[in-house]
Amino acid sequence: GGSGKGKGGHGSDSAEDYTDDEDEGEDGYKVGGYHRVKVGEIYNQRYVVIKKLGWGHFSTVWMVKDRRVVANKPPGGTVNQPVFFALKVQKSAEHYTEAAMDEVELLDCIAQERKRCEGTLVSKGPMSRDSDGIRAIDNVDHSRHVATLYDSFFHNGPHGRHMSMVFSMLGCNLLSVIKAHNYRGIPIPAVKRMIKGVCKGLDFLHRRCQIIHTDLKPENILLQFPDQICPPSVFDDDAGDEHAEDDDTIGQNSQQEGVSIEELEASLKNPKLSTEERKKLKKRLKKKRQKERRKQASVTDLDHALEEDDD
Repeated sequence: GGSGKGKGGHGSDSAEDYTDDEDEGEDGYKVGGYHRVKVGEIYNQRYVVIKKLGWGHFSTVWMVKDRRVVANKPPGGTVNQPVFFALKVQKSAEHYTEAAMDEVELLDCIAQERKRCEGTLVSKGPMSRDSDGIRAIDNVDHSRHVATLYDSFFHNGPHGRHMSMVFSMLGCNLLSVIKAHNYRGIPIPAVKRMIKGVCKGLDFLHRRCQIIHTDLKPENILLQFPDQICPPSVFDDDAGDEHAEDDDTIGQNSQQEGVSIEELEASLKNPKLSTEERKKLKKRLKKKRQKERRKQASVTDLDHALEEDDD
């Protein structure tokens, strides 16, 4: 169903033209148009607006902090979930709302298929293959290269009722990287890694979700922050040669998100694992926990700096 505009290519979250290099202007702020978002405001009783990320012809996009994640943090502990997200606030006219609801329907479909793939990874093991001969671990990896909808809700304002969507926080778009290289071309190793991520995302959309993107272009391809990146495979040796180059990250241009600690723990419970696989899995889990502890140290520091937003 919906408009047929799926959200793929690793983090593309809209079929509109986004830009962050100029202002959206005042003309769109009217009944049926944009909602005037202000830094420090709280949306859906939980999302604190930190700063503006960009805008498009359908919406404005804002970096937000989820107060619920911070509030649920154990005393003296660290946050194991992301704290910062991208909030997209749609224009309120009916056709924009309908487009946003179509988008949510597609994103929900993608999320369900991702969970199905993760379930197969746990129940049948990482090396089990689907009807296309693709391994469970690869299906999960490919699913991580598509936009993740975290939450959606309506917000009532003076210009009408605005559909609002909360996405995983990603980095800059590919167009900004092209511009940063003065349109003279991006280094080939970076291009290879980015295109590989796009192809993985599109494979998941096409093969697993039966969704066609229809609007693949540089501004609709978002890159990962370096601290969101982890190797895509649970196993070092058994993962196959096609992942050999994925263990090197290249900062902003890398798109590997990999398998979560929870999924690794769940995979360990699989009785079908061989002794060798179990040994490798435990080793990977230990490394991942160490990396998570290092990452959380910096998140905690940033969280302390922003705690006054909760007052």
